[in-house]
Amino acid sequence: MIKRNIFFLLLGLCLSQLNALIVMNDIVCVFTPGSEKVEIEEGMISAATLFLASKAQADLFLMEYERASNGNLKCGEALKYAREAIAKLEQSRGTYAHARDLGQKIGYLEYKRQWFQEYNYAKVVADRQMLPAMANKVTAYLCNMDILGIYSENINNLDKILGTLKEIKNQLELSRTPAVELVWQLLKEYAEATLFGNYATILGGDILMITGPPICDPHY
Repeated sequence: MIKRNIFFLLLGLCLSQLNALIVMNDIVCVFTPGSEKVEIEEGMISAATLFLASKAQADLFLMEYERASNGNLKCGEALKYAREAIAKLEQSRGTYAHARDLGQKIGYLEYKRQWFQEYNYAKVVADRQMLPAMANKVTAYLCNMDILGIYSENINNLDKILGTLKEIKNQLELSRTPAVELVWQLLKEYAEATLFGNYATILGGDILMITGPPICDPHY
């Protein structure tokens, strides 16, 4: 039963990432043009890459955990993957935070706010069969063009994952097998962080695509 539950959680996490990229660089176009805006876009891509690298290390930990369903976990190997996942995620968080701080500094292009307020969120959410609870969470930010709020929410999501990863690491450093409930929590937090960024990209990117230039030109 434990194996089956982990399998379906992993499957759900994988499927959530097939829908779209999670980098959220599609919504950088709301910021005032200039070198800082370019830096924000590059930072979002770098942060997302580091997030995925962290998840890859977490997946390797999960593989070790799954292999040890008979109770013989290789704590050394599992610990190595947990530490790497933490290191990559801390880098990702720092890069997201820097991008958010740059966005606060340069501010929004206010004329675009109306686009976000008038967008038909309900129709797109229904058409794309998005999960209502997560879609509503993202929409609450986008309808006010609160992109900085989205960045902050994403950082909060990473903080949750880091907390769980560090708890797992602490158990492994004591040569203890982490409880399966802790592993389920880790899977859930990675999935939620992924889906949040995924939906922000889908909805925010669609708004800017149908109302503005086809690409995120630094002059717009």
